[in-house]
Amino acid sequence: MRKTLPDKKIDLKPSDKNDKMLAKILWLFADEYDLANDDLRVLLDVKLRTLQNARSNKTLPNSSNDRYRRISLLLGIKKNLEIIYPRNPEVRKNWLKVPRETFKGKSALAMIKDAEIESMARLFTVRRLLDMLRVGTINAIV
Repeated sequence: MRKTLPDKKIDLKPSDKNDKMLAKILWLFADEYDLANDDLRVLLDVKLRTLQNARSNKTLPNSSNDRYRRISLLLGIKKNLEIIYPRNPEVRKNWLKVPRETFKGKSALAMIKDAEIESMARLFTVRRLLDMLRVGTINAIV
């Protein structure tokens, strides 16, 4: 006999409820990875003033599908780092800031920030590289 999934739909579109949940997650992530406002400004593609207001109020800056995707990529990076380095919280915390040959001698964060207009694509690239490392498609990100 085949099991079927419940018919309940999960709504992942911008809404007040989802904004509150993502805001809480975002600010925990920012604190855990010690991300400055300028780092987050580029990662989330928002203006500095908007980000500062959101950070002080612990809210989500400009709810949108784009913002949800960017936070999703950040959470994917976090999850991959937790799986790859389960016993090394310090390595996880600093991974985005350590220069690597893969990023032409820059850190993943610096590489993303170097081309703000391409920040989503670069964020996606970092996420996918960590996905490949986690599953063994590549052996290292040097």
